Amino acid sequence: MNKDSSIRLATDPKLRILYDKESDTLSLWNGLPAGYGESVAQHLTAELNAASVAEGGEVVGITLEHAAELLLPILYKEHSSNN
Repeated sequence: MNKDSSIRLATDPKLRILYDKESDTLSLWNGLPAGYGESVAQHLTAELNAASVAEGGEVVGITLEHAAELLLPILYKEHSSNN
C-alpha cells in the first residue's frame, strides 16, 4: 500500500456506471480489466487491476451491493423518514 495508506486510482478518463436493479448492485469503473477484488467496507468492494493493493495494484472500479437500500435514505431524506 502507498506510504500515506491511500489507494490510488488508475488513470483513465472514461467512467462507466452500471446499476443492476435485480441484485441492487451499483458498479463504477474506468473500463480497464479488473483481476482482483478487495473488500473495503461492508457491501463495498474495490476492483483492482491484476494485483492486490499490497502489490501496487490500482483501483479500476468499485462495486456497492444493496445500493438503493443504502443510498436512497441519504439521497432522499424524506424517503428515510417513511421507514
